[in-house]
Amino acid sequence: MNCSISVTMLSVLALTCMLALASGVPQSRIHYGTATNTGTYKFMAHLEARQLLVLWSGICGAVITDNRYVITAAHCVEGRRNTDLRIVINKGLSNEARVNVETITMHEGYGSSAFPGAYPNDVAVLRLAVNSVIGSGHPISLAKPEDGDRSGQTCSIMGWGLTESGSASSVLLETDGKILSSSQCAGYWSTNYNHNVHICIDNKNSGACNGDSGGPMVCNNQLAGVTSWGMSGCNVTFPSVYTRISNYNDWYASKTGALLAKQIPVPVLY
Repeated sequence: MNCSISVTMLSVLALTCMLALASGVPQSRIHYGTATNTGTYKFMAHLEARQLLVLWSGICGAVITDNRYVITAAHCVEGRRNTDLRIVINKGLSNEARVNVETITMHEGYGSSAFPGAYPNDVAVLRLAVNSVIGSGHPISLAKPEDGDRSGQTCSIMGWGLTESGSASSVLLETDGKILSSSQCAGYWSTNYNHNVHICIDNKNSGACNGDSGGPMVCNNQLAGVTSWGMSGCNVTFPSVYTRISNYNDWYASKTGALLAKQIPVPVLY
């Protein structure tokens, strides 16, 4: 890994330059986002962790991808037990529900030096103890390799937590941004960026920050990315970096048994 610019994982872990881990307190926020809700984004879930045996607090976002599974960032669940995690569905609505986590499956190559770039394979799948539809959660489909790299597209990101003023937000916040090409993102992040595992989103006025980790990047109603890391201090002049979900279809299917629909080309007479 290489670091000439300070980066931070976007969860309860704050990271300093040289990519060294340091414990911190939850500071999730979408900087300068606008209010929305889980009624609009039914696939959006909140990951809570048990603190001090009896207290629970939100630590990351999560995305409902199947009635029994959610995707989040691997660093959100690293070192945690399933019994100390739960998923909140329909957060903030009258039918809000909390579902226990049955199993945690982190990507085997998360953080491995065998993969170039910062925090590669930052993705995990959580199996829920009960079907997510009890809370009216609605799965989102995964982006596929044949969808392309999405450069130039405008996509949405979202999360909960502290606002830019430092006060806690009780509502889901969202913003959007433009997907950068591989060369554009590398222009900001140099060798910290790896196109095979990362996807960058840029908005000079708003963006993701600590605690938004595990939350979605949504492009054309598909899950294109999972919030992973960005600039220390959440400087929105640098693009946020997400795990590129289109490159993890086979891995996801192998862990969940899902049969992912493949796009079949339309035959054309010559």
